[in-house]
Amino acid sequence: MNLLNKSGSDSKPTGQTRHSNALTKVYKLFGGYGLSQVKEDFETEPQPATEDDELLSLRTKRTIVQKDTRASLENAFDILRGPVVVVDENLFVLHANAEARHVFSENLQDRCFSRFLRDQAVISEIKNVFTNQQMKNISVSLEVPLKRQYRLSISPCFQNQDILKQAVLEFQETTLIERSENMRSEFIANVSHELRSPLATIIGFIETLKDGVSDATAQVRFLGIMESEAQRMRRLIDDLLSLANIELREHERLHAKVDICDVLKEVKASLMPRIRASELTIRLDYCENLPAAMGDRDQLIQVFNNLLTNAIKYGAEGKYVDITVKANANGLPDGGASLEVHVRDFGQGIEDEHLPRLTERFYRVDKGRSRAVGGTGLGLAIVKHIVNRHRGRFFVESELGKGSLFRVLLPIHNNEPPEVTSATKL
Repeated sequence: MNLLNKSGSDSKPTGQTRHSNALTKVYKLFGGYGLSQVKEDFETEPQPATEDDELLSLRTKRTIVQKDTRASLENAFDILRGPVVVVDENLFVLHANAEARHVFSENLQDRCFSRFLRDQAVISEIKNVFTNQQMKNISVSLEVPLKRQYRLSISPCFQNQDILKQAVLEFQETTLIERSENMRSEFIANVSHELRSPLATIIGFIETLKDGVSDATAQVRFLGIMESEAQRMRRLIDDLLSLANIELREHERLHAKVDICDVLKEVKASLMPRIRASELTIRLDYCENLPAAMGDRDQLIQVFNNLLTNAIKYGAEGKYVDITVKANANGLPDGGASLEVHVRDFGQGIEDEHLPRLTERFYRVDKGRSRAVGGTGLGLAIVKHIVNRHRGRFFVESELGKGSLFRVLLPIHNNEPPEVTSATKL
């Protein structure tokens, strides 16, 4: 965790500081309204006949105004896009807006915030604000369900007689900015390494052709190799750009409804020329009335295009590739209902030692064979990051001589309970 400079009384207010101060004032405004307005309304209306009636009237009005005040406060905070949490001096949550409940837990209210944010350094900084009575800005990293970066502004909220009773915690996400900076350096390192070999080949043949080659057959062969290497570079750049875009948006939530069987049929149809050339049979098996998946249709097409392409490249010896789809009542990290898609080939299989590293960038089990069939070493890395963005799970199982099984679990749209009937085979 990286702690930033705190904003003391002598520091020049920044846009972030002014925004957080305004947020604190809004909270204080709503909090003050409840008490002052009850007193004002009570004094301007006809007085009750007895002291008991007066007490009952005051309590009733206070209850009504407090409910209205709380509702207004909740509506105001829920409009904010970032998580906002209000805690007392014991770190019990007095209020959490909708985004905070989504990020941490739906059960935040009236519970200790340290149960949900387990970074003790951050918790200590929140406690220090109650001691120092000054606003503090720090960087926070949340690891689950995906790693996300936030800039946390901790603002003291004073009540009557300058007594500090609450603190407003405002989280502003910086994941996109930090990932962009990290990916820039990674992109340069990966590209320089992977492009060096094909570029050297192309430059070598260009120099040979410039020196003059009288044999027309050799010229055609050289140009064919140069074209192949250029196509390899193009595929590599396309995959790198695709992976960079996926990683950049990996933290964003998806809500669209996707028919996974239609996606698989479309992928199968698009790859039919390669399927026929490999003399493979693709068997698609799924149940009727499967619930829809939740996600990005184009990215899911990319997932299953990569998996089926791999099966065609490395599983042709088996003559068959089986794709099956089923619904589960659970299976996801959060315990939610899932759609499970299996892509199984019956090729050579993969040794156990390679399985944990298959989704690493540029990792190849057989580098020579991978390049020979047009692989970039990025296909399964792309699959992993897309599945992560969908809050799903991805598994690889393999046995030498028997083939490989790739399992993808995706969330069901709106977590609808699976209701399936008879199976369909294509």
